[in-house]
Amino acid sequence: MKIIAEATRIRKYKTRDEMERALDEFITTGYRVMEKGENTTLVRKNEWGSGLIIVILAVCTWIVLEIPTIVYVWYKHTHADTVLMKLDAPTIEPAVEIKPMV
Repeated sequence: MKIIAEATRIRKYKTRDEMERALDEFITTGYRVMEKGENTTLVRKNEWGSGLIIVILAVCTWIVLEIPTIVYVWYKHTHADTVLMKLDAPTIEPAVEIKPMV
């Protein structure tokens, strides 16, 4: 009964021929046979999702991961260490004021 536990839905058929025709139809529409028993067959659709959804999710993931990096770079650039370098030499003042002779 392992097959029934994995199935998401169950289709019942009255004859083996009817089941074989339905199996052929499932295979034609993109299903593959996972397990085949005497009276049961488990088929599964080969589906990876919509290509558009995958692209949208990839772009969103890139944005979500990249925005914090951009914010960090901007923050570090605008808040970078700034140093004012000043020469602290004493100014020389004349000891005696010289007045011009008139």
